[in-house]
Amino acid sequence: MRGSIHLSQPWEIPTPLMHVNMHCRAMDNALAESIIALFKTEVTKLLGPWKSRGQLEWETLKWVDWYNTKRLHSAIGYITPHEAEEMFYETLNPHDKAA
Repeated sequence: MRGSIHLSQPWEIPTPLMHVNMHCRAMDNALAESIIALFKTEVTKLLGPWKSRGQLEWETLKWVDWYNTKRLHSAIGYITPHEAEEMFYETLNPHDKAA
């Protein structure tokens, strides 16, 4: 089942069942799998199980916000992804920036 989502139990994190058939997508898939594993370790194993899908969605939103705005990433110089994105856009020519 390529590209499908599998739920083995109610309110469990879906696991993508993707298989990389093209070489150019291998790195994208590795990054996605790494982030999913990190999420499962930091959220689902520590905070779950949940009584509703809404609780799971709320914890997911909180984790994504923390991951992007507060967690320091060593690969980008111990700054947050949000800070890295802001610095990137500051370096663009004003004509290259989106309106």
